[in-house]
Amino acid sequence: AGAFNNNGTFTDSNGFDSAINAGGGGGIFNNFGTFNKQSSTTTAVGTQFNSTGTVNVNAGTMLMNGGGTNTGVFNVANGAKLEYRNGSHTMNSVTTSGAGTFEISTENVGADATVALNGGTHTTAFVLSGSVLTGTNHTFQGLATWSGGTITGAATASTTFANDLTITGPNSKTLSGGRSVNAGNTNWTGNTGNGNNSINISGASVFNSSGTFTDSNTFDSAINVGNGGGAFNNSGIFNKQPNTATAVGTQFNSTGTVNVNA
Repeated sequence: AGAFNNNGTFTDSNGFDSAINAGGGGGIFNNFGTFNKQSSTTTAVGTQFNSTGTVNVNAGTMLMNGGGTNTGVFNVANGAKLEYRNGSHTMNSVTTSGAGTFEISTENVGADATVALNGGTHTTAFVLSGSVLTGTNHTFQGLATWSGGTITGAATASTTFANDLTITGPNSKTLSGGRSVNAGNTNWTGNTGNGNNSINISGASVFNSSGTFTDSNTFDSAINVGNGGGAFNNSGIFNKQPNTATAVGTQFNSTGTVNVNA
């Protein structure tokens, strides 16, 4: 496997979509310096991408499809996106910052991404729209949207949403492996039919809601339990809003307030 080692400043200023492709035997791009993505285009990285330096996504989308290990800084500008769609990615104490978006997604074809997010500082907006988020304890400080995919990991690990979380869209959302999700204010909304946009909790995982959790789905909704059980802990306020049925199949523990408004 060949390797391209960047020790200085690598600037992608292509005016059309560009690609760093992996051929037979794979390939590696090592960023020890600064990688600048400039244009409002998509740069698809099919090789393993390892960065101990700085990546500046100044415009467009930097699409990570080849896996890699990172310990550096990712700055994502307003309107830009750092997206992980395929491959196995390990992110050790990285920083994701800026007014753009950090997304873990899927193309619903073949292998998805697995992103192990081990600590770090994450102040960008975050979107989980597919694939798998795992790793040690980590906290998202920016606005977060969960529209698909799986959050998984050991019982000793947690994913914390320190800002507002929106759980939305028709796809199911899975929490598994014993991992805990800690959320403040959550809006659960946007299902398009009875039973979709479900929250599925298995493997003795726990969803801890300490703020205001609002079920505003306009069709019947469900918090389902899978193998190994699961729990929803409400220490804040749980509001059930529409004139629908919300079925809770997990263990539901509340030390706070539950308002069944319709």
